[in-house]
Amino acid sequence: MERYRFVIGETPVAFEMLSSPLSTNRLLKKIDAKPELALLTINDDVTVKAEMVDRLLREFLERRWQFPSAWEDERYRDSL
Repeated sequence: MERYRFVIGETPVAFEMLSSPLSTNRLLKKIDAKPELALLTINDDVTVKAEMVDRLLREFLERRWQFPSAWEDERYRDSL
């Protein structure tokens, strides 16, 4: 057994779905209550008031992750 060394761990994850402004507000509050969340997947199955859901989600994302990751930064993309 000493030949193989490994670590078993956990990563806080969530898979959620958006469907309306009301569900979006509830979901974003739920996510805000989990600062340890490392991986987040959001399924955008919006059925009503898509513009409002889009605005709510964009505001949330800009507030939660204020700075772009390297792969989102135009300066980084332009250097590839």
